[in-house]
Amino acid sequence: MIPTKRGFRRYTGLLEVHATIARALGSVCRRASLLVALGLHPASAQRADSLELRSLAPKGPVVAGRSFEIKMTLEVRLQASDSARVQLFSNSLEPHRFVEIAHAKVVRGVQTVTLTARAVPVDWGSEGHWSLFVAMIPSPSPNTRASPLTRLNVPIDIVVR
Repeated sequence: MIPTKRGFRRYTGLLEVHATIARALGSVCRRASLLVALGLHPASAQRADSLELRSLAPKGPVVAGRSFEIKMTLEVRLQASDSARVQLFSNSLEPHRFVEIAHAKVVRGVQTVTLTARAVPVDWGSEGHWSLFVAMIPSPSPNTRASPLTRLNVPIDIVVR
């Protein structure tokens, strides 16, 4: 089929539109590369506040009903607030109620925090599972209750004897 003048103009117009889009995308890609180089890319914004488990002791399962010492090192990244508390929680008293067993204060930026606490794992049976988790909660202004900025479950299994 031989293109008509009208079809040729439409085809040429589409080529110009594609060229304009390609130039715009090139500009966007250059800007994105610059943002990545400066550490301001969207991926860093998505990870603004984070907790990353670096080490954990004990490494193996713990025995239900026996007190043990837990020691964990976390890398903390705080950007959404000037200061916060990193808190370790356990449900050793009731299956669906967690209480703080250790905490550390942190400030804006990236830092390493070590939390140490004693815990007693409980076999809750059909009522629930014993577990630990860490939450980073912004330092609230007086008379306010803050929601966690981020949270991390601590992987410790229990053995029932």
